[in-house]
Amino acid sequence: MKKRFMVLAVTGVMSAAMLAGCGEKAAPTESPAVQTGQEATEAPKTTETPETTEAPKGEGAENPGEVGMANPWRDSTEEEANELIPRLFTAPDGAEVLSWMVLDDPTEANGEDNPLVDLQFSLDGRIFDARAQVTGDDYLDLSGLYYDWTVAEDVTLANWGFGNMQGKTFRNINENGMVDLITWYDVEIGISYSLSVVAEDLDGFDIQAVAEQMYSADNEPLSGYALKDDTEYCTEQIQIAMAQKLFDAYEEMGADADSITVFVDKIYDSEAEAECEPVAEMNLGNDAAAFECHCEIVPAEGADVNILMGANGEQDEETGVITVYLLGVLVTQEDGSYAVENLGTGW
Repeated sequence: MKKRFMVLAVTGVMSAAMLAGCGEKAAPTESPAVQTGQEATEAPKTTETPETTEAPKGEGAENPGEVGMANPWRDSTEEEANELIPRLFTAPDGAEVLSWMVLDDPTEANGEDNPLVDLQFSLDGRIFDARAQVTGDDYLDLSGLYYDWTVAEDVTLANWGFGNMQGKTFRNINENGMVDLITWYDVEIGISYSLSVVAEDLDGFDIQAVAEQMYSADNEPLSGYALKDDTEYCTEQIQIAMAQKLFDAYEEMGADADSITVFVDKIYDSEAEAECEPVAEMNLGNDAAAFECHCEIVPAEGADVNILMGANGEQDEETGVITVYLLGVLVTQEDGSYAVENLGTGW
């Protein structure tokens, strides 16, 4: 039976200090160009570079393409690059860093004033080019590659954005070899990324896996903030994790729900934690948040309503919707995802 998570507007959430510069931005809906035969879809903005140099070749490659490199690029360091990009990548384990470079004024290239950071590294006999730039509301292709892509696909990257960051992969196959590209976009801060590689043969190669290895928790700008103090983000994660918790619990007890809608009524910020003795005794760290919520449950046909109602639920006689009142603690898992613990009806 298909289960539906419903995330609605939150009522009664305690206000907490929002993180500066973390407003959500909508990712574009257009897909980059995909050309097969005579058909092609609209391409997104790309980095228009006034001058180009030959791209690094992968092992055995015979110049299967060129990567646009605008001048003047200047040599840089990883330390400086980290200061320019709030959530910067790093070279994956086992890679040899060849260069860090910065384009201070890339306006002519893509219309953005913020510096463009470039990292080149070698890994497993191939040379990669990675770029990052704060681009605000715009999801830009920074790669400087201009191909009619043979293959294109929407992907979701692990590690980045707690495993929720959206991206796109591309492959061009030509008479000289192959070109792989992945772009991704951080909607929270407004950062565009790209990673490309050129080689004679890329069959079986997964550029997404390399991009995922380039995430660094050490470069995470929000790591010093408490989960409970980012009300909007915390609320969203509570809704998702709580709905999943209830679906799993009901299924284990033999009762199915068609849908579960979670309304977050209260998030315990640091001050509220200290004032509530049972919560204070939990000694919750920055990666956990206590909360109260109520959930509206639509029973599946033939479901045991008594199980769905639990200890304090009530059912609307006209609609059949069950409302239960719960509290719990949202905790961060090792993989960056979230789960609900200490689920109950009272502290």
